[in-house]
Amino acid sequence: MNHKKTNHKTIATLLALIPGFGHFYNRQYWQGGAILAVLAAYVYLTMNTVIQGTQGGGIAGLFTLGTVPGQDHSLFFLVEGLFSLFLIAVGLGIYLFSIYDARKNGRRRDEGEPLYSMRDQYKAVMNRGFPYLIMAPGLIAMALAVVFPIITTAMISMTNYNINHMPPKKLFSWVGLKNYADMFTMDSWKNALLYTLSWTLIWTVCATLLTIVMGILVAVIVNQKEIRFKKFWRTIIILPWAVPAFISILMFAVFFNDSFGAMNQQVIPFFDKLLPFVELEALPWKTQVAYTRLALILIQGWLGFPYIFVMVTGVLQSIPGDLYEAAQMDGASRFQQFRGITLPWILSATAPVLITQFTFNFSNFNIIYLFNSGGPVIAGQLTGGTDLLVSWVYKITTESVTREFGMGAAITVFVSLIVMAIALTQYVRTDAFKGGNEQ
Repeated sequence: MNHKKTNHKTIATLLALIPGFGHFYNRQYWQGGAILAVLAAYVYLTMNTVIQGTQGGGIAGLFTLGTVPGQDHSLFFLVEGLFSLFLIAVGLGIYLFSIYDARKNGRRRDEGEPLYSMRDQYKAVMNRGFPYLIMAPGLIAMALAVVFPIITTAMISMTNYNINHMPPKKLFSWVGLKNYADMFTMDSWKNALLYTLSWTLIWTVCATLLTIVMGILVAVIVNQKEIRFKKFWRTIIILPWAVPAFISILMFAVFFNDSFGAMNQQVIPFFDKLLPFVELEALPWKTQVAYTRLALILIQGWLGFPYIFVMVTGVLQSIPGDLYEAAQMDGASRFQQFRGITLPWILSATAPVLITQFTFNFSNFNIIYLFNSGGPVIAGQLTGGTDLLVSWVYKITTESVTREFGMGAAITVFVSLIVMAIALTQYVRTDAFKGGNEQ
């Protein structure tokens, strides 16, 4: 028997260009009506925002950034323009999905398969799409709270937003990649960037390694069978973690003060008397760059190692005792057991968390700013002696005379790319990440 060839898929796709009509053609009247009503309501509710916005800019404001100084606000126009693009993207996504659904149902008609009723589609969504429905509110919130500010920062980095172009009195405008070019070509910016970036990398590696090594070693020592009163020692060790970090940092800022700090007034004289063959003098902890950096690394080690200690202590409890018994029967020393069993087990289980320690310290603003405000000051340099990239950005956007918001945004994007590249590379290389993919 010859069947007349149909092409419902193409017809439904073309009709679906008008919202809902593709479903009407497929005799899915409830679905078509729902799509038409949703898109019509969405356009009605968002049209005014997309065209005009609250400041009179809307989508056009993203390109003009304001035209009337003293009345328009470039930053508001930029944000509203991006939000208008977001609304357009959401509406376009709904529209494209309606076309895809109509095309899929048209193909089912061509193949002689029954179409889903409204009830069938509801069941399919609840059975197979339930995880996505649960995730949708969080994804939308993340887009607005995380992705949207990131995009806004990237857009500001391509403007000349500074004290000379401060809205609403003066409007800023688009300059393309000029800030990025100046960052790597102008001597003042380039020298400050290289100086700060090099110290940021040194700080990140030293502070993180000190934290990790201290945490692992202390956890392994306390976990030894010979150690008594384990609960007491564990309680004492996690006390630095229990105290709010900013309080500890402010206390250390006083502790290391050159004039009246306990380090120069009590600690160093005590060891000077205890070790008569060694001459110890007060050190310029907050006025010389090298000593300030050393103090910061030691403080971060003190603040961070209890967290690693707690995490590693939990991991040690999960290591099977049979492994150590077998190693002892083979004549392995304690160091060999640590190197062959304990350390690989710890690193495999905690690698993702240890990587976050690197990314955290790379942008650890609190300790740098609270301890010495990124100082000491270096003559002729746009950055302080211990400024990280993140604290430097804060200074040039809030404390400098020129308020270089555009350049600060460009440096922020640069820093973010470095952090994301390092974190992603290390995550992919870790066994924990690979194991998750295999599952």
